[in-house]
Amino acid sequence: TEGFTISEANGMVVGFSLTGATIAAGDGAFITLDFIASDDGTEELCLEDIVLSDPLGLAMSASSSCGSLTVTAEPVDPVILSVTDGSAQLDGEGMITIDMSNNDPVAGFQFDLNLDDSVASLLSVEETDRTAGFNISIGGNTILGFSLTGATVSPGDGPILSVTLSGDGAGDTEACLESIVVSNPSGEAMVSEDECGIFVVEDTPELELQYFTDLPDGTGNSSLIIVQNAFELEVGDEIGLFDGDAILNSGDCSDETGELLVAAGVWTGEQLDLVGVGSIDNCAFGGFQLPGYQSGNSIIYKVWKADEDAVYPAEATYSA
Repeated sequence: TEGFTISEANGMVVGFSLTGATIAAGDGAFITLDFIASDDGTEELCLEDIVLSDPLGLAMSASSSCGSLTVTAEPVDPVILSVTDGSAQLDGEGMITIDMSNNDPVAGFQFDLNLDDSVASLLSVEETDRTAGFNISIGGNTILGFSLTGATVSPGDGPILSVTLSGDGAGDTEACLESIVVSNPSGEAMVSEDECGIFVVEDTPELELQYFTDLPDGTGNSSLIIVQNAFELEVGDEIGLFDGDAILNSGDCSDETGELLVAAGVWTGEQLDLVGVGSIDNCAFGGFQLPGYQSGNSIIYKVWKADEDAVYPAEATYSA
């Protein structure tokens, strides 16, 4: 009802918009009412004389169901549900937890996890030690938890659910709980409060070479080497390919040879395509030489471990 003017007098509630705002099709709360308790007890709350109109001012059919309001003589300690902050890389996964602070046993709960779906989406939900024995299910963004064996969330504080989210778009989104229902072992509704968290999706930074940087300029002669797996490497480590008898000189015919870095790349945890720079030798035709690997020579593999700032020899296994 953002953009609506809401007024109340003697139990009558009126809501309308002067700017053409409407309540979009869907489900969920559209108005919140505050009450002042004058005595303890339980009172049925019902809607009467309902009038709804469409954007043209035409009457719409309506139906309603009653609820109840319970006022206790003693203060009620609410069940507090809070969503922790979390983060993920773009197209990756990240985790948040839903925590509960409760002074009384909780036998079941249901709520919607509200996210900006252009930033993140719900992948999976797992129980924690506090909800061992609970059946946890999700449907869309609705999360339901209950026990068929009488298990409860014991009074205390801490996570009740571990939630995995996917990073769908760079940015941040509030992670909030809506339409919360919490029940005690007798099936009665419990008063609850909630706190939102923030989930941040970071655009994956482009990793650049830091160590194997002394590569020769391209010569137009090259070969593709595909590294499908790299064992004992972390993201950010580097792979360097060397020719032990490469041509080193450039622009003349001095025919200098020796070890030369001819290809390099940063390991990202996924397949790495490396392009080796091949040498040029046109001296027999009155031209010159350019540095690069020489066809037929073996490839020497080396890796640079970023966290150790150390270079190690490596071995490669080839597949057809």
